[in-house]
Amino acid sequence: MTFSEQFKEVFELICDKMGIAIDWTQENVVPYVMELCERYITFNIIEEVISVVCWSLIMIGCVVGAIAIFKDFKKLEKVKEKGVSQTLYWTKDISYYNGEDWDLTFFGYASAIVGAALFITSIPFLIISVSELLKWCFIPEVQIVEEISILLKAM
Repeated sequence: MTFSEQFKEVFELICDKMGIAIDWTQENVVPYVMELCERYITFNIIEEVISVVCWSLIMIGCVVGAIAIFKDFKKLEKVKEKGVSQTLYWTKDISYYNGEDWDLTFFGYASAIVGAALFITSIPFLIISVSELLKWCFIPEVQIVEEISILLKAM
């Protein structure tokens, strides 16, 4: 199998993914290949933007959750000290605290641990997504060559 045949097979795979049909019998195929490359670049940029937005929302949700848990623990301290009735974010109304409501503190600690783990885990994914987005925006030719080389190695 020659390089041109492999090139055609790779572009046929990409064409199938993007919904474009290339007529290889025509003399000037370059405009079709350019259109395919532009669509592929646009597709990857949109994909990376969605990824960045999703990871950012996860991180914002973790921060908001941490703030809510922190405020609830402060309110729980008021209940322990003064016996003041407080409404917490993650429970109904607590008007007393007898020291045996382990489920309140357990849920708060478990939520804080899960939120912290999710926040820490999302940091590298957000960095990778931003890095990929910048690569697709500023040097798409290199990205296309890398994608084609990966596809050629898989064949």
